[in-house]
Amino acid sequence: MPVTAAPIFAWLQAKSPLSITSAQGRVDANINTSEYESFMQGIDHRFVFNGTEYALKIDSVLPVLDKNYRTHTARLSFTDNPAPTGSHGELKWRDTSLALPSSLVVLRDGQAGVLVANSNQARFIPVDHYIEGQPATIELGPTPGSSPPVDTA
Repeated sequence: MPVTAAPIFAWLQAKSPLSITSAQGRVDANINTSEYESFMQGIDHRFVFNGTEYALKIDSVLPVLDKNYRTHTARLSFTDNPAPTGSHGELKWRDTSLALPSSLVVLRDGQAGVLVANSNQARFIPVDHYIEGQPATIELGPTPGSSPPVDTA
């Protein structure tokens, strides 16, 4: 089944648990370097505690990388009602980059990529920095006569 080449909004979750650290309703989060770009470009940041989601906005990200854990510290604040002080939960956001489901990724000579139909021929587009099982972030330039990636399953 063909997949359209349009942004797919995927919910991502930070790998580290979070806690609210002050009575002013602030959330401190440790963002892994592999998630940093997605976090900064993402939208609809949410703190999830006991099944309830609380809307957040990014206030700041400290410019220092924790070399031991390879994380950046982000400070966020609640836009509506805050979660209870001291709660521990998860941070999630919507990634706005162009991504394809991992089921569309194939391996050719050890290189991950996707197949795109181009004038009745399949063209292999390499996917750099692919992590198995994760959506593949790709750049599809306009090619005359090309169509969206092809489902090989």
